[in-house]
Amino acid sequence: MKQVLRFLGWYAAIPPLVECGVILTIILVQIWIFAEHTNVGSYLVAAMIIGGWIARKIKFGEGLKELGLIRMPYLIPPAVAYAIQVIFRHQISTFLHDSHGIKKITITAVVYLSWGIAQQLILNGVFVRCLKSAAVKKDHIPFLAGIIFGTCHLPNPVLVPATLFGGILASYVFLRMEKRNVYVIGIVHGLIGTALLYLLPLSLTHHFSVGSAFIRWKPR
Repeated sequence: MKQVLRFLGWYAAIPPLVECGVILTIILVQIWIFAEHTNVGSYLVAAMIIGGWIARKIKFGEGLKELGLIRMPYLIPPAVAYAIQVIFRHQISTFLHDSHGIKKITITAVVYLSWGIAQQLILNGVFVRCLKSAAVKKDHIPFLAGIIFGTCHLPNPVLVPATLFGGILASYVFLRMEKRNVYVIGIVHGLIGTALLYLLPLSLTHHFSVGSAFIRWKPR
């Protein structure tokens, strides 16, 4: 137990920009190198988000509001959504491809809404929080967070500009919310994502794949 507490204390002392850089690096390595082989990068990111919050909770008494969550139960849905997306991503992709009409649109919307909340937890609960903790000027945080968010969606020609400008706007709104809530922003994220996915041709969106998956994408 002492070793665990010592580790959490060490983790809580990691400079925010280092934490941000490590998580961003893990995400980029996952989508560019390991996407087709393992989900270990996704598991590491989830562990760092949860473990980092526990460490800061113990050492600094940080509340869930810094992650954009109001109470502990609010952490469960995005965590479950993230886990389902990571573990069953191939099955979900196949299922959506084989579905048609209203059924397909409805399922896509549900999947994307949950994924939108999980992504906003990463954007605002991790990147924005780290930049804020590093004493970056408040007016600069949305732009830096938007750039980071857009980088995570390279080289998709739809997602890069959408997440760049959407990330800037989402971060701006999040920082100015009286009660910060990633659910509201995540739902909007999901609705816009679903609309773009069906309004734009697959030859352009590549099913919103990113990294090496975008380059290898082939229409079925």
